[in-house]
Amino acid sequence: MYIDVSQISRVLDNIIGNAIEAMPEGGVLTVSTSRTEEGVNLKVADFGIGMTPEVKANLFKPFYTTKRGGVGLGLTYCKRAVEAHGGTITVDSQVGEGTEFTIKIPDSPMEIMPQDLTAQVDVQVQDASTESR
Repeated sequence: MYIDVSQISRVLDNIIGNAIEAMPEGGVLTVSTSRTEEGVNLKVADFGIGMTPEVKANLFKPFYTTKRGGVGLGLTYCKRAVEAHGGTITVDSQVGEGTEFTIKIPDSPMEIMPQDLTAQVDVQVQDASTESR
C-alpha cells in the first residue's frame, strides 16, 4: 500500500496545530507512532482544554468550527485523507483534561515507519506584544 506522505503530513500539521491552540497556557504535546501487524498507528495527545460531547459529535463535519474566523474544513480534510488510505481517525477528549487523536493506517510498508517513535514537546506560550520587531 502506498502512503501519500504529503497528505499524512498535512493531517498531522492540522491536528498538532489544533493541539497547540488548545493549550493557551502552554503544556505538553505528545506525538507517537507504533507499528502493528495491522499497520501503523499515530497518536497526538495534548493536555489542553478538551472538548464537550457536542463538539466531539460534530468534529469531522464540513464547516463546523469552534474557532473565531475558522472555516471548519481542517478536520474534515484529515478524516477524508486518512480514510483515503483505508484508515480510521478517532478522538478521545474530556473537558479540562485534554484530547487524543488516534490514526490507524492499515498495511503500511515497513520503509515508511521502521520503528516505534515518540516525540514530546513542551509548548511555551509567548506574548507577541513583548517580542522586538
